[in-house]
Amino acid sequence: MDRKKPFQNFKHSLGHFTFRQEWFDFKQSQLEKLETVRENTLKEFAKKDDDWLLKVDQKWCWGPTNNYCKWFHVCEHESNHNGQFKFIKSRLPSAQK
Repeated sequence: MDRKKPFQNFKHSLGHFTFRQEWFDFKQSQLEKLETVRENTLKEFAKKDDDWLLKVDQKWCWGPTNNYCKWFHVCEHESNHNGQFKFIKSRLPSAQK
């Protein structure tokens, strides 16, 4: 019966204040790192042109791939997690004001 409700005790674990605060602090720090990385990425992208996007990396792990394809994959991956980020951010103590 326990296997059918694997998260039934999660509420109780998260309800423990110290654990909950540490978890929220960790997630807040991860969001802050993500913001810093995004700012740096935008700054670096501003330095690139279309020729850079189309430049093919012959040594890429799955075969020759241009920078456009690599960065499209990164953006697609991040957008898939966007809902998760919003969910976590909405539950941080700083969002509860």
